[in-house]
Amino acid sequence: MDHAIYCFLDGETLHGDPPRDLDAPVLETRIHNLGTNNRGAFVPLSSLKYVLLDSRAPAENLDLNRYQRIAIHFVDNEVLRGYSERQFRSSRYGVNLTLISPD
Repeated sequence: MDHAIYCFLDGETLHGDPPRDLDAPVLETRIHNLGTNNRGAFVPLSSLKYVLLDSRAPAENLDLNRYQRIAIHFVDNEVLRGYSERQFRSSRYGVNLTLISPD
């Protein structure tokens, strides 16, 4: 089952369906969090810091030389570091970027 982790500016996280796109200021998702009776949520993109769409260990034979080391800095001083091909899909309200973090 595909899922995403929505990371909010206030530190809260929500597990739900991946967003279909980032072309509207609010998205709708089914909630996957255990221990809650909530079934769905409307999420304003302005309340999000980022959304993790996929998280898995990198392949053992991954050649990091073909990637560029990058750091993504957020206004709360959190920094996501990793490697990326720096090819991203832009949308009206955000971008989709692959970030490989071997650590």
